[in-house]
Amino acid sequence: MATRGTRWDYESLIGKGECMSKERAWTPDDVQKVLMNPSYCLSEPPVVSEAQWIQAGVRIIGEIGPENYLRALLDILKAH
Repeated sequence: MATRGTRWDYESLIGKGECMSKERAWTPDDVQKVLMNPSYCLSEPPVVSEAQWIQAGVRIIGEIGPENYLRALLDILKAH
């Protein structure tokens, strides 16, 4: 999903993905799934602000397109 060369703040996301394996390195797709998950801006305390979550969403939509973004977001919401 994510475009090569995309820079994300990996350090702030390490350990935040409950479905990420400790046996393998995070991929850009893994990070993208975390950034797309609204639970991280709705948790108490929030991991990211709502503004940061929206900004990341806008960026991802620009990279993968709105239809792919919405399909991936639905997959994330169905899984939680």
